[in-house]
Amino acid sequence: MPVDQGAMYFFDALSSGQSYSAINALKELDLKEQPDIWLNCLMNGYHELSDKEKTKVQFEYVGERDPHFNGNLNVTDIIFKHL
Repeated sequence: MPVDQGAMYFFDALSSGQSYSAINALKELDLKEQPDIWLNCLMNGYHELSDKEKTKVQFEYVGERDPHFNGNLNVTDIIFKHL
């Protein structure tokens, strides 16, 4: 399955009140993509949602602060929640 199709499935699967880990979805969809590319693809998919759809979806970055670059966040996962 192409990664862009996986992103469409991911957003279609979001249901009210549920939270989903992007990395867990990568494993469940059995995509052979690098995690950073998958996370980027999902964020692109989020930005392609209509304004109405975006009001129903929240996301939170998960990662560690990089002490060498002024505390920038090295993102390791994104948790999406459908309101």
